[in-house]
Amino acid sequence: MSEKNIYDALNDVDGSVENFERVDLTDMEKDRLKKDFNFKKKRGFNFKRFGAVAAAVALALVIFGQTGLGQFAYAKIESTLGGLSYSIAKSLYLKKDVEPYVNVVNKLVEDKGVGIKLTECAIDKDEFILTFLFESSDGENYGHTDADYSIKINGIRVGYLGASGSAGRVDGEENIFFETMSYDVKDIDTEEELDVVIEMDKIEFDDENGNIKTVKGDWVFEFNASGKELALNTKVIKLDNLIDCGDFEIRLEELRLNPVNKKLYAKVVDSAGKYEYQTFGFRGYDDLGNEVEFGMRRYDGKTKEAILSIEELHSNLSDEAKSISLTTFVSELPKGGGRIGEAVPMGESFTIDLEK
Repeated sequence: MSEKNIYDALNDVDGSVENFERVDLTDMEKDRLKKDFNFKKKRGFNFKRFGAVAAAVALALVIFGQTGLGQFAYAKIESTLGGLSYSIAKSLYLKKDVEPYVNVVNKLVEDKGVGIKLTECAIDKDEFILTFLFESSDGENYGHTDADYSIKINGIRVGYLGASGSAGRVDGEENIFFETMSYDVKDIDTEEELDVVIEMDKIEFDDENGNIKTVKGDWVFEFNASGKELALNTKVIKLDNLIDCGDFEIRLEELRLNPVNKKLYAKVVDSAGKYEYQTFGFRGYDDLGNEVEFGMRRYDGKTKEAILSIEELHSNLSDEAKSISLTTFVSELPKGGGRIGEAVPMGESFTIDLEK
């Protein structure tokens, strides 16, 4: 079975102010200022209906843009998105403070009525994690946001092997959303400070009814970041466990533990070509009785290499634990769409010594 078919199957699976020296108004300011002229606010304001008052509003914008009111409009925008932050720890459901190991950026860029704020960045082995806040000024109550990214590190545009993440509405906010994305970037330098440029040119907002609003613009973030502190606080345990799953085997190669990530690196041994529509994970407990679960994060159909990470919502691995005992669970993937099959225990349970 080809790698493409594997991913086609996966795609069918159901899942769940301070001093402002700036005077000229941005598009986002203009949008909000226009809303202030419409005392009876309406959802989905249509500027085509603006009609005869357009000229008056344009004149007012020119006047305001040359006075302190322009600064006030910018301050108003800054006060909504600029005053908010969203951490990598919160979006990844991490239970401990990871601030010493992440790069706080907190840069806000506005264009075409959309404000985007890059809050934090974390750099781990072969992984680049970014957390953003998004705000649309049109007053609509959207349910989700998505963005196209490009990443440059030290002036070179990098390709990434895969990406995963989470997104949703910020608690208590109608039109502000967070998005945290994790990118697989091979051989990323975790020792030196990196010059990073993140470029976005398209944002999509969609609601629960499937209606999509696409905004094209120019949002660019330039900053420096380092993964050195996280690398210094990473424990690496080499493994050589071979797990018999009947039609195929799983070889565990490495366990990496740090405050941001807890990952198992594995490889599928499939000489008979039987590993097709399956996925696997590990469940168990640490020696203190805390539940531990590793779920599939990445799988490369060409190299048969897999990365599994701890499911933070269902795990509570203690920093004081000396070992973890795990059982392998294998699930069948649907060939024609539908739900993943029931997770079935396979092979013998095994124990990983965390004090190696």
